[in-house]
Amino acid sequence: MFYLTTPIEDDAILENVFSLTTEGESAFGNGTKLSVLNEGGGRELMMFDKLSSQIAYMLVTCRHDNTFIDKLESIIEQYSLSKRASVGKIGKGTIIKNCGAIKNVWIEHSAKIEGVTSLIEGTILSSSIDPVHISNGVIAKSFIIQSGSSVSDGALLDHWLYRSRS
Repeated sequence: MFYLTTPIEDDAILENVFSLTTEGESAFGNGTKLSVLNEGGGRELMMFDKLSSQIAYMLVTCRHDNTFIDKLESIIEQYSLSKRASVGKIGKGTIIKNCGAIKNVWIEHSAKIEGVTSLIEGTILSSSIDPVHISNGVIAKSFIIQSGSSVSDGALLDHWLYRSRS
């Protein structure tokens, strides 16, 4: 069975994919809050696909300055709202093979996704210069994966921002 509700750009290859859908409106992981530095909460970090280490540092360590945090989170929230859409994307030259469910995912150019179990609510910022590779049993929910990253071997990502170490 194969369901397709996501546009596919040129030179993309899809082979043996259970489902590829976008349901309702999605921000594709943008605006999702992550708990960092304190497992009990109170230092949430709102992730978005342009997040830098400097912005993350300020959001987590400057919690004493409510006006600053409110303004910064408002900017991120507005950006996240601008990313909302009712259709996802499969970028040019992307390869998706032997995968389970892919739902509410925005995939940029030249990503290689092979053997994943599921990808739900996320953004994959791949590029032809620095492609993303995702493989072998990966389960990801509410995520953003930056260009040049590789995720494999049954990794479980839940509310996760993943950057390459390079």
